[in-house]
Amino acid sequence: MLDISVIVPVWNDPEGIRRCLACLAEQSIGQDRFEVLVVDNGSDPPLSLADAAANVRLLVEPEPGSYAARNLALREARGTVLAFTDADCLPHRDWLAVGVAALEAHGKPAFVGGRIVVDGAQSGTLRPVEAFEAVALFNQERQIREGGFAATANLIVTRSTMELVGPFKTVKSAGDRQWCLEAVARGIEPVYAAGALVHHPARGSRKVVLRRERRIAGGHRDTEPGWGQCLRFFFRHMLPPRRNILDILEIPADRIGPVSRTLAILFAIEARQNRAYSRLFQQLTGHPSPRS
Repeated sequence: MLDISVIVPVWNDPEGIRRCLACLAEQSIGQDRFEVLVVDNGSDPPLSLADAAANVRLLVEPEPGSYAARNLALREARGTVLAFTDADCLPHRDWLAVGVAALEAHGKPAFVGGRIVVDGAQSGTLRPVEAFEAVALFNQERQIREGGFAATANLIVTRSTMELVGPFKTVKSAGDRQWCLEAVARGIEPVYAAGALVHHPARGSRKVVLRRERRIAGGHRDTEPGWGQCLRFFFRHMLPPRRNILDILEIPADRIGPVSRTLAILFAIEARQNRAYSRLFQQLTGHPSPRS
């Protein structure tokens, strides 16, 4: 048994996974202490990792969805600790060392969510869509403190805890939230570790972010398919996202200008309403949930 299994699903992102693997190769703990399981989730063309390090294994999961890919890796993993990140993430060199130490130091059954920093494309400044991403998508500290869940972009847990709770539900979105809430219901405690850091390049594309909103709406439809649940979701998301707006207003002036700040607030409202309309559309049409 190895100490740690790092699990990374990937779909049509060969450059992203290579950058992620380069960061994992620089981890401050020894390479002999962990393996990396990369799961190709139906990439076209199929992913090739001919130059990968010796501790990297490539698996293939044809069923669409990152949670199906992660579940395959769970069945193949040899580590006593499981560390999850995404192909478009760049783990800091101390990510595993700090995250595992936080898990061990807690002393009780727990899962650790580390910090996720959204990096702007323009030398530290944020464009409007990037500002929305920075406050709305990966606020791990708030998610753990207020919601009791962590994103699988940066999640570390023991194998024994994972086996107690069970694998992820094979939904297209929010499988991490569902798993964490089930864990909390079983007495597993969420822990935030700011030093267990991964960087996430901002997508910066309005089209890509709105596509993610549609995927989130589909994940809700998959898990809560009733009309009453749909309408509650719709009306809740038609309201302006007060928390996102306040967070955008608090972004330091050296990271965003006044015009970009205003546009970011308008985009936050648009994105939230896009999620609402997407949920209602999927309910009306019965279209399958999108994977991206």
